[in-house]
Amino acid sequence: MNRFLHTNMKSILIGIMVSMASFLSPMVATGQTGFWTDEGNYDEDWPEGHIVNDIYEIRDAKDLAAFARTVNGNTYYDKKTIKIVDDIDLSAHYWKPIGYSSTNSVKFVGTFDGGKYTISNIHIDISSLKSLPPNEGLLFVGFFSENNGLICNTNLQNIHITGTNTNEGYMIGGLVGYNNQDNYIGQIEGCSISGMNEMLNISIPESHGFIYIGGIFM
Repeated sequence: MNRFLHTNMKSILIGIMVSMASFLSPMVATGQTGFWTDEGNYDEDWPEGHIVNDIYEIRDAKDLAAFARTVNGNTYYDKKTIKIVDDIDLSAHYWKPIGYSSTNSVKFVGTFDGGKYTISNIHIDISSLKSLPPNEGLLFVGFFSENNGLICNTNLQNIHITGTNTNEGYMIGGLVGYNNQDNYIGQIEGCSISGMNEMLNISIPESHGFIYIGGIFM
């Protein structure tokens, strides 16, 4: 069984690489259209009607997309708990990492509790992503872009990261691109990833500085 470790430099599986084109096994396009955070693909009313005992419930894919959109729009959820309450299939659209914004670096600082349910068929296309201040030149890629809170009891299944990008450096993880462990700020507990045999298929320039891929223990 796969499990996600606390992400630090010791958990890096692949360190410095001088070139990459079609890394790991080739993948077949599965027909995603647009992003989950595009208008019409998320629940515009969330979290209204979804807060139970001060816990923000995510009941389906549209709720999860709405949560991601609010984080990417500068809602940090400080001292708040977000909880998955059912299995979720994200196969219909592309996923933008939670904590990614096209204008600045957004960080999740709350608690994300996956409830031991499974979030499956996550497709991330890095072609539209760019590095952001204060980490210009460095792109964080994963289900979460960056974590400064607690992610727990979260099971991911079949995550696919594809596309072409021209950033200088990359930190890629299935669950989190960059888990900030300064003073133990970012914590990951009881999480797992399965179906990783076709996780990564990207093209980046041979002149890139570095790429770190890791945080997953098989």
